[in-house]
Amino acid sequence: MENGLITNREDDNEITYEECPSSDCFTSAYKNAIINKQYKLVHGIVTNAYGKRYIHAWCEYENKAYDTTSNMVVPVKIYYEVGRIEYTVRYTFQEAIHNFVETDSYGYWHPMFNEFKEE
Repeated sequence: MENGLITNREDDNEITYEECPSSDCFTSAYKNAIINKQYKLVHGIVTNAYGKRYIHAWCEYENKAYDTTSNMVVPVKIYYEVGRIEYTVRYTFQEAIHNFVETDSYGYWHPMFNEFKEE
Protein backbone atom coordinates (compact mmCIF):
# COMPACT_ATOMS: atom_id res chain seq x y z
CA MET A 1 0.00 0.00 0.00
CA GLU A 2 1.33 3.35 -1.02
CA ASN A 3 0.26 6.78 0.19
CA GLY A 4 -2.84 7.96 -1.59
CA LEU A 5 -3.23 4.74 -3.60
CA ILE A 6 -6.04 2.26 -3.35
CA THR A 7 -5.13 -1.37 -3.01
CA ASN A 8 -7.55 -4.16 -3.75
CA ARG A 9 -7.47 -7.53 -2.01
CA GLU A 10 -10.60 -8.86 -3.68
CA ASP A 11 -12.63 -8.05 -6.75
CA ASP A 12 -16.24 -8.20 -5.64
CA ASN A 13 -18.63 -5.76 -7.27
CA GLU A 14 -21.83 -7.42 -6.02
CA ILE A 15 -21.58 -6.03 -2.49
CA THR A 16 -23.03 -2.92 -0.91
CA TYR A 17 -20.90 -0.74 1.32
CA GLU A 18 -21.83 1.73 4.01
CA GLU A 19 -20.01 4.12 6.28
CA CYS A 20 -18.66 2.81 9.53
CA PRO A 21 -21.48 2.01 11.99
CA SER A 22 -19.60 4.08 14.56
CA SER A 23 -19.97 7.32 12.67
CA ASP A 24 -17.11 8.99 14.53
CA CYS A 25 -14.33 6.75 13.16
CA PHE A 26 -13.27 9.34 10.57
CA THR A 27 -13.17 12.14 13.14
CA SER A 28 -11.32 10.18 15.80
CA ALA A 29 -8.81 8.60 13.40
CA TYR A 30 -8.10 12.00 11.82
CA LYS A 31 -7.52 13.62 15.21
CA ASN A 32 -5.27 10.73 16.26
CA ALA A 33 -3.21 11.14 13.08
CA ILE A 34 -2.91 14.90 13.60
CA ILE A 35 -1.76 14.51 17.20
CA ASN A 36 0.68 11.74 16.24
CA LYS A 37 2.18 13.18 13.05
CA GLN A 38 4.18 10.05 12.26
CA TYR A 39 0.98 7.97 11.94
CA LYS A 40 -0.64 7.21 8.61
CA LEU A 41 -4.37 7.87 8.45
CA VAL A 42 -6.07 4.97 6.66
CA HIS A 43 -9.54 4.74 5.09
CA GLY A 44 -10.68 1.34 3.91
CA ILE A 45 -13.42 -1.22 3.38
CA VAL A 46 -13.87 -3.52 6.37
CA THR A 47 -16.07 -6.63 6.65
CA ASN A 48 -17.53 -7.36 10.07
CA ALA A 49 -18.23 -10.79 11.58
CA TYR A 50 -21.73 -10.78 10.03
CA GLY A 51 -20.44 -10.16 6.50
CA LYS A 52 -21.50 -6.50 6.43
CA ARG A 53 -18.99 -4.25 4.66
CA TYR A 54 -18.47 -0.62 5.47
CA ILE A 55 -16.09 2.28 5.00
CA HIS A 56 -13.92 2.71 8.08
CA ALA A 57 -10.97 4.82 9.30
CA TRP A 58 -8.00 3.97 11.54
CA CYS A 59 -4.32 4.83 11.93
CA GLU A 60 -1.13 2.86 11.33
CA TYR A 61 2.39 3.26 12.62
CA GLU A 62 5.34 0.88 12.87
CA ASN A 63 3.32 -2.12 11.70
CA LYS A 64 0.53 -1.52 14.24
CA ALA A 65 -3.10 -0.58 13.57
CA TYR A 66 -4.68 1.92 15.96
CA ASP A 67 -8.47 1.70 15.84
CA THR A 68 -9.72 4.63 17.88
CA THR A 69 -13.38 3.57 17.82
CA SER A 70 -12.63 0.26 19.55
CA ASN A 71 -9.52 1.37 21.49
CA MET A 72 -7.62 -1.45 19.81
CA VAL A 73 -3.92 -1.59 18.96
CA VAL A 74 -2.91 -4.72 17.07
CA PRO A 75 -0.37 -5.75 14.43
CA VAL A 76 -1.45 -4.53 10.98
CA LYS A 77 -1.40 -8.05 9.54
CA ILE A 78 -3.88 -9.30 12.17
CA TYR A 79 -6.07 -6.19 11.83
CA TYR A 80 -6.34 -6.71 8.06
CA GLU A 81 -7.04 -10.43 8.41
CA VAL A 82 -9.69 -10.06 11.11
CA GLY A 83 -11.30 -7.06 9.39
CA ARG A 84 -11.09 -8.69 5.97
CA ILE A 85 -9.97 -5.34 4.62
CA GLU A 86 -10.26 -5.06 0.84
CA TYR A 87 -9.37 -1.52 -0.22
CA THR A 88 -7.27 1.06 1.55
CA VAL A 89 -6.16 4.62 1.02
CA ARG A 90 -3.34 5.88 3.24
CA TYR A 91 -2.62 9.53 4.04
CA THR A 92 0.41 11.22 5.53
CA PHE A 93 -0.01 14.02 8.07
CA GLN A 94 0.28 16.63 5.29
CA GLU A 95 -2.16 14.81 3.00
CA ALA A 96 -4.72 14.47 5.79
CA ILE A 97 -4.58 18.18 6.62
CA HIS A 98 -4.78 19.11 2.93
CA ASN A 99 -7.86 16.92 2.39
CA PHE A 100 -9.54 18.24 5.53
CA VAL A 101 -8.98 21.87 4.48
CA GLU A 102 -10.14 21.19 0.91
CA THR A 103 -13.32 19.34 1.91
CA ASP A 104 -14.11 20.62 5.41
CA SER A 105 -14.63 16.95 6.29
CA TYR A 106 -12.77 14.33 8.31
CA GLY A 107 -13.28 11.85 5.47
CA TYR A 108 -13.66 9.75 3.54
CA TRP A 109 -11.99 11.66 0.72
CA HIS A 110 -11.08 9.35 -2.13
CA PRO A 111 -13.76 9.23 -4.86
CA MET A 112 -13.47 5.41 -5.00
CA PHE A 113 -15.47 5.23 -1.79
CA ASN A 114 -18.33 7.18 -3.38
CA GLU A 115 -18.79 4.29 -5.81
CA PHE A 116 -19.06 1.83 -2.94
CA LYS A 117 -21.55 4.05 -1.14
CA GLU A 118 -23.82 4.15 -4.19
CA GLU A 119 -23.91 0.38 -4.86
